[in-house]
Amino acid sequence: MHRSSIIGASVAMAGICVAAMALAVWGLPESGDDTRFAGAIDYPGFSIHESPQAVPDFTFADVDGRSLSLSTFEGKVILVNLWATWCPPCVDEMPALDSLQAELGGDDFQVVALSIDREGSEAVVPFFEAQDLRNLPIYLDSDANGPRAFQARGFPTSILIDRQGRRIATVEGDLAWDDSEVVDMLRRVMES
Repeated sequence: MHRSSIIGASVAMAGICVAAMALAVWGLPESGDDTRFAGAIDYPGFSIHESPQAVPDFTFADVDGRSLSLSTFEGKVILVNLWATWCPPCVDEMPALDSLQAELGGDDFQVVALSIDREGSEAVVPFFEAQDLRNLPIYLDSDANGPRAFQARGFPTSILIDRQGRRIATVEGDLAWDDSEVVDMLRRVMES
């Protein structure tokens, strides 16, 4: 083989390696990249993540004290809502979340309203009764694992999680969850 052929082959091989590295670093989408929700989510207040994010693992309890995690709802679209009975905007949106759960809740969707009240069920059960909340299960996070895991900056904060268990959008503050546009948007997410 001529020296010029060897140099040419080496240059070509180096070019292939550089191109492969560039594709690996810049050109190929990461496993979490997924923009299919960008068109499905279009409502004021929703902060859509450029690519779905891993959801941190943490535990909370149901009203009977059983330990749960978000993986309990695997395969569903989940709306995690971080709230407290002492938070006026949280209290304002609870009836809308209850209506949303009544309309969409089931095999494909779940509202997971995590109360961060330190008093746990002693505060939350009477609140649910006084507000006539019949569709939302009671979930307790008196150790505030959820707010820490999601780095919540205030309350209420809601996190929309896709069927693969990835965070796709966040809402900081209260929202009219029973508004027909929101319900239709969540249906689109469920179909994505």
